[in-house]
Amino acid sequence: MKNAFLILSFLFTINCFSQNEYSYYVYLSNYMNAPEFKQIESEVIYIGEDSKMKSLFNKYKILRFYQAFPNILDDKILNVYKLKTTSKELINEMISEFPSLFLSYDDLTGNYLRFLDYYPDDFGSTSPVTNLGAPVSKKDLDYINAPMAWNITMGDSNIILGISDSGIDATLQDLQHKTSFVQGYNGSGQHGTNVAAIAAAQGDNAHGTVGVCSDCSLLANRYLYGSTSDIIYNRLYQLANEGAKVINMSWTNSGYISSSSGYIQVEQDIINYIVDNFGVVFVAAAGNRSSFSSPEVHHVNNNGSPDTPFGTLFVYPATYENVISVGSVNFLHSEINSNSFVVMSPLSFPIHMYIEDSVSPQVDGTDVNNPIGIINNGFHTSSSPNGLIWMDTVNEEIDIMAPSYTIFEYYDYEHESSNGYYSGGTSYAAPAVTGAIGLMLSVNDCISVNDIETILPLTSKDIEHNLNSEDIEPSTLNEVFYGKIGSGKLEAGNAVTFV
Repeated sequence: MKNAFLILSFLFTINCFSQNEYSYYVYLSNYMNAPEFKQIESEVIYIGEDSKMKSLFNKYKILRFYQAFPNILDDKILNVYKLKTTSKELINEMISEFPSLFLSYDDLTGNYLRFLDYYPDDFGSTSPVTNLGAPVSKKDLDYINAPMAWNITMGDSNIILGISDSGIDATLQDLQHKTSFVQGYNGSGQHGTNVAAIAAAQGDNAHGTVGVCSDCSLLANRYLYGSTSDIIYNRLYQLANEGAKVINMSWTNSGYISSSSGYIQVEQDIINYIVDNFGVVFVAAAGNRSSFSSPEVHHVNNNGSPDTPFGTLFVYPATYENVISVGSVNFLHSEINSNSFVVMSPLSFPIHMYIEDSVSPQVDGTDVNNPIGIINNGFHTSSSPNGLIWMDTVNEEIDIMAPSYTIFEYYDYEHESSNGYYSGGTSYAAPAVTGAIGLMLSVNDCISVNDIETILPLTSKDIEHNLNSEDIEPSTLNEVFYGKIGSGKLEAGNAVTFV
């Protein structure tokens, strides 16, 4: 009963802290007489000397009050202020109590920039149009604004995405008419098929799923587990030589290392040669093991001993120059509420899972307005009373983040896997970036590798600080990951629009 009481208490706390936000343009008679506020944590406090005004503003929580267009030196426009509050009553009371100062307002609540989106007929259960494909969530594609990109292009069959992996099941409907193989190296694999589908499963065919670059072509080669470096890198060359413009590498041949010991010069030389001579963009998965393991706090392997090495981890080829290293970010829940809340025992703080923009799969939601991404659980494991959580690799060499952790697996769906159809890992984050690059090239196939490596970070969302135009202080959500998550979260819609 005590545990149940704790859970209900946390749920009640969460609901109590949930709040609506309302935004307005407020039209003043003279901006020189605007009330003064001071930012204190998440709200602003009136600091003027008017006692009547102070009494009014102290009744309500005001998140922001500022001059909307301070750089446009026109008195009429300078009189426009932006108000953000948790109360619907405040704005009317301002006008009724101070009609000579606050003349009128426009309600901006829910008013924000929207681009036209395109949704194919197999976008899944989260689609705003009739779905004729698999009844599964494709929220990961909404999260990177793929529909915004699709309003410009769904891809071009002349753009070939190379899938360096375990092979592709080209008999499946969403892959069968668009997949070819490096000569002599065809074959099917679960991992490779799922990777290929994320990058470029055929959309708008009333079946299955849709990939990021739906109309792009696929070129695959096949490796078996344990393939050696000479085999792997020879086949990377073959992919480039047979026309691949982007090559996805959701694997590592170095293992997890804590230094540069995995660096092999000839591998770097081959990547450089392919980039210089074929103009290929390389994309690689950054790894699926925590970079926060230590002798005191760690996971254990199958024989009960600590997973090593400890500390920040790196993998190759993701860490090589001329390779876009892709990490994982969460997207499933847009806010902290009872839907994201999970029960863990003993419950030391309210833990929430898969919060949008969080690098960590788990978030401390004690303060729902300032959630904190965590690396340790609040419950006991065999290695530590705090317990290192399971999460993907982060390090200083990561370039960009893409959705992971709860990604639809097309191969498993078509083969009716008994284990379900969702999984995660940077293996599934990387092909989202590969597909986005395919869309960029579909719009303009003359853009260079350097152009792409500039545009992707330039158009990404900063999830390290999570600042928007109205924020002053950075978010706490990813503060533990500063400097280790690249430019931020992939924004496919922004990248394609930029091109």
